[in-house]
Amino acid sequence: MEPNNPDPKVLNIPIRLIGGIFFVCLAGFCLTVAGLITDSWYVYYYAGRVRIQEGMWKRYFLGVERDQTDAVTVTARAFVIMGILFGVVCCILLIIFMDSRKTKMVRMLSAMSSFLAGILILIGVFIFDTYFNPDYSYSFFLALFGGLFYLVTGILVLVDMRLTNYSRIPNKCSQSQEIVHIAFT
Repeated sequence: MEPNNPDPKVLNIPIRLIGGIFFVCLAGFCLTVAGLITDSWYVYYYAGRVRIQEGMWKRYFLGVERDQTDAVTVTARAFVIMGILFGVVCCILLIIFMDSRKTKMVRMLSAMSSFLAGILILIGVFIFDTYFNPDYSYSFFLALFGGLFYLVTGILVLVDMRLTNYSRIPNKCSQSQEIVHIAFT
């Protein structure tokens, strides 16, 4: 079949794949931000009655709110924030990637920033993990799954790179015909 006369029944598979990758990345961003801003990473009941609640920003003990200033929590918070920043870069690169699917460099940068975001977030989560007892609450798991979503995003971008062969795209067809041609070559 000629690339200038595509079949109208053809599904637009690459756009669906990159759109799905973008939403996985966006979900990772939302989960990580929600985990970072909520103050329920660690909840412990001392002697069954006294509730101690730790977060990345605040600590609650006997109803008193205090800022988190210990070195371990500040270090974990820094890693998670750096991961979120690389996640934002990944989301922006994925938007650029949706617009111009010919650029191999954009795909590589997107995959690298996604992996870096996931690794930094997981490092921050594991730093926090080594400091506290295993009585974690929902904020901890939100950030953990956000980091894992970024790793999945990086894997999906690499899979998309492997499935898409840009050397076989004809130069004289429109962008929509180009996408359809990519889907079935």
